[in-house]
Amino acid sequence: PNVTMPSYSIAKSVTSAFIGILVRDGLIHVHDPAPVPEWHHDPSDPRADITIEHMLHMATGMEWNDNFSLGSDIFRIVASSDAAAYAAAQQPSHPASEHFDYNTGTSVLLARIVREAVGGSSREMREFMGHELFDRIGMDPVRTEFDGAGTWLGGWSADSTARSFARFGLLYARGGHWDGQQVLPAEWIEYTSTPSPANPEYGAHWWL
Repeated sequence: PNVTMPSYSIAKSVTSAFIGILVRDGLIHVHDPAPVPEWHHDPSDPRADITIEHMLHMATGMEWNDNFSLGSDIFRIVASSDAAAYAAAQQPSHPASEHFDYNTGTSVLLARIVREAVGGSSREMREFMGHELFDRIGMDPVRTEFDGAGTWLGGWSADSTARSFARFGLLYARGGHWDGQQVLPAEWIEYTSTPSPANPEYGAHWWL
């Protein structure tokens, strides 16, 4: 029970929880264009129309190779010193919202959006993660890796124990409620678990 195990893509659902906290606090809105600067330099860039909701649904329209083989996107992003920049440089091959493509880079971009919303530094991000989620539900320890640019690798890095992962799942089973506190809005839990238009088996960064 005390062994810290790899989270792998459980981290994506943790990323979703942090987005839900920002939505709760009015810092972001899921239907707004995603605040990814690389997508907004050119007004004609189709990526400027990608919303946070498209990202949560893995429906940005950008193809991604998530098979861990030499030269794949997941291989390259793990090796990158700026994972979010690598993800942001991808080009769409489908209109946003229409095509589901499981994309770890999207999760890292969402993690960068969270970091910038809570202050911009990796220290502020770590404090936010602990104060708003991990400490409140007793997830301890949680190992979180950051890249050279200071971005939490929210696509795969929230390593913890089986009991801590169970606490995270129980938070959702309880509608976001924990020990007399509403940690996540019940509306966010419902939103997260609603099938997305692009894939009925996937919600907002959660497999259903």
